[in-house]
Amino acid sequence: IRDYKWINKFIKQFNSSDKSIMAFYRNLSFYEKFIIVWIMSNYFAIKSIENCNGLVIAYEELMNKPQKMASELFDHLNLGDLNIIENDIISSRYDHKREQINFFNLIIKKHHLVNEYEYIKNYLKENRNISYDS
Repeated sequence: IRDYKWINKFIKQFNSSDKSIMAFYRNLSFYEKFIIVWIMSNYFAIKSIENCNGLVIAYEELMNKPQKMASELFDHLNLGDLNIIENDIISSRYDHKREQINFFNLIIKKHHLVNEYEYIKNYLKENRNISYDS
């Protein structure tokens, strides 16, 4: 795993020394580290684009509706019409399993990231019609 210095800056608010940050990371599983980085990355990304007409496209949308999402991206970037032949895009259906979502939620609660995750979920539900509720 790379050193996520910007995450360390966030965590430093709660810990007074670099040793405590390293101990914090050392005790996490790979999946916990991934979830923390995913939550914080998405939270700050969405917060930063809210007031500047940014575009958020979820991974699930790219997997489930690649043609539509590519067209939406081209429109948002004012790149003109998208001329893609249907066979040029590989699509596969992506769904979350209830067990995965439940485990994800446990880790979010454990690391006190519920507010940030709720913000992400609400944004995606209101703006992209995507729900992560099990």
